[in-house]
Amino acid sequence: MKRTHSLYLDFAAASPLDPDVARVMQPFFSDFFANPSSTHALGREVRQCLDAARARVAGLMGATTDEIIFTHSGTESNNLAILGIARAHKHRGKHIISTPLEHSSVAEPLKQLAREGFEITFVEIDEYGVVSLEDLRKQLRADTILVSMIAAHNEIGTVQPIPEIAVTLHRFDKNIIFHIDACQYAGFFPLQVADLGVDALTCNGSKLHGPKGVGMLYVRKGVHCEPLMYGGGQEWGKWSGTENAMSIVGFAQAFENTQIFIRNQSAVQSVATMRDEFFGVVRAAVPDVALNGHSSRRLPNNLHITLPGFDTETLLVALDQAGLCVSSGSACQSGALEKSPILGVLGKHPKKGAQLRVTFARTTTRRQMQQGAEILLATLQKFAKKF
Repeated sequence: MKRTHSLYLDFAAASPLDPDVARVMQPFFSDFFANPSSTHALGREVRQCLDAARARVAGLMGATTDEIIFTHSGTESNNLAILGIARAHKHRGKHIISTPLEHSSVAEPLKQLAREGFEITFVEIDEYGVVSLEDLRKQLRADTILVSMIAAHNEIGTVQPIPEIAVTLHRFDKNIIFHIDACQYAGFFPLQVADLGVDALTCNGSKLHGPKGVGMLYVRKGVHCEPLMYGGGQEWGKWSGTENAMSIVGFAQAFENTQIFIRNQSAVQSVATMRDEFFGVVRAAVPDVALNGHSSRRLPNNLHITLPGFDTETLLVALDQAGLCVSSGSACQSGALEKSPILGVLGKHPKKGAQLRVTFARTTTRRQMQQGAEILLATLQKFAKKF
């Protein structure tokens, strides 16, 4: 297949495989092919690799190995967390709290639970997408069993005060289970579960320069979770099916690489600096550009803007043709180019404006950032009269 030479600034959608990750995965294409559930020598070798990967991830999170469940995606992990935990605890109550900003892999399971008789309520958020702790306190009830929310928003980049939310919940009732979707959060913030105060946490490989097709769910020991997949009882009986050992080993390497990056705060800050410089260049040329999401409580790599007077679909197509890969929002729901509904949820209803999400990676260079800004400004100038 012929490679398209484009500048990629859509890392919130997917990231390329880190060379270290590719290296540890390579032997599984040939030598380590056996089923990890097999009792013979080759099966045991793969099982040992799988166990080591699980221990590696657990250690980096301050968890135990039996609290780590591997699935095939962040979507599967979110479904298992929400459906599995809610159904396992429905004898205590059927009230669940979430936010109106959730990824479809959280929103859709919640809709399914509503069809099963659970009551779902949504906590208030401000114009930047930050959860109101005051409203959260008001919504807590004796029959509240689960609170699930996205830790860092995949579109607008807003980061929630997760430890403060955890304290609020557990002060009210220590038995309320707190689940976060940390797929975006995991790339830039530590995932020490004791510090976060969470009971369940979702993560996936494709956002961490790891392999696609692998997800992870942390479920604190003592929190019951019904299985969604039935079969051979793999993954502590919660997600049956032959484990994808190659991708799990790759995930563990990517997870460790990411945690090392996060410890280097100057490296994290350099990503945020590039983001801010990109926005500064755009704002100088388009003074009425609007930043969506919180200005400081946001992912270091995320820039989500509205460009008044331009059309989202037309702009994205033009940028693609000019060689710049960006998006308007989540790539997980569909390949459609229409506007995301997120701004409407935030109470922002621009009459006409293009929504653009530009997301950087720890590997993005300053020159690439500058090239991206140059392509965007040239495209805006070229097509301004057509929008």
